Amino acid sequence: MTLIKELGDHLRGIASQAVIRNGDYPREKGLLDITIILSELSDVAKVRNYYVKASELAQSIKSRQGEREIKANLVEDAGKDVPTLL
Repeated sequence: MTLIKELGDHLRGIASQAVIRNGDYPREKGLLDITIILSELSDVAKVRNYYVKASELAQSIKSRQGEREIKANLVEDAGKDVPTLL
């Protein structure tokens, strides 16, 4: 329960106007599951940064895929006149 309380306190520090509910549900001894549901977020810098990083990553992946396709086509074109060994 101490860990859950500390997590709640940390979330209150990040999103001071959020409604934060916590509790526990007894499970097997030594097992802990944590579920965090975020909704109706206002302007939280850390969450905003996740969105920025995610969009930058998506653009980067798309760019790399395009580069790989170009390189694959160049290799295919370079080897089109090489006879096969089959």
